[in-house]
Amino acid sequence: MLRYIIGITFVAAVLMIVRVITDGKIRRKLQYSLWLVIPVYMILSPFLRINVPVSEEVYAFLPSVHETIVEDKDAGTDCIAQAEQNKVFTNTSPAEPKSVYNGEKTATDNVVRDDPVVQSKTDWFSLACCIVYSVSAFIIALLAVYNLGFLLFCRRNRRFIAKDPVSGLGIFAIDYKGTPFLLLNKIYVDNGSEDPDKYVIRHEASHYKHGDHVWIIIRYVVLALNWYNPVIWAAFI
Repeated sequence: MLRYIIGITFVAAVLMIVRVITDGKIRRKLQYSLWLVIPVYMILSPFLRINVPVSEEVYAFLPSVHETIVEDKDAGTDCIAQAEQNKVFTNTSPAEPKSVYNGEKTATDNVVRDDPVVQSKTDWFSLACCIVYSVSAFIIALLAVYNLGFLLFCRRNRRFIAKDPVSGLGIFAIDYKGTPFLLLNKIYVDNGSEDPDKYVIRHEASHYKHGDHVWIIIRYVVLALNWYNPVIWAAFI
């Protein structure tokens, strides 16, 4: 989870910087399409493995194990193997790993897992992940219900005017906010516009041609899944 947050924050920050640097130097369509990197990273992030440097304090946090409990499968009991016979070393530095695996099941994992400090941090991390996922699911459900309701509202209250001869999109009039807008493959104008301005229609048709009706869905999904990240909010805006 932490690797994902660091990664997508870095990607979004780099894209915003690139947009500023390339403003007016590359085609707008190419500059606009750079945002596709963010959803692509979100899809590929579970398969990416990026090493993050860990300080020595993290290694010092792990308890040292001097005795190992080895399960005696023949006798069905547990015996204690002294460190001289079955040594297990913890990492003393990130650059020099010294863990030795001898093929026997040790109690190292159990000791770390049963440590109350480790357990407490694990519980808090699990709770935080649960909250993040729950809020994301709630936002996506809320957006889906709202947009479905708005779509039904438009379908019930619209009035067909004409069909754009250039783009082939249907033009409808509706009593709404008075601002022309594109909804899926339909253009909506104010109900008082019997003969809408052709440049307004071209503007909305350009949105459809550029795939903005798809981009807006991707944008809101990205924001809903990363609602806790201020850098994603900045990229969204």
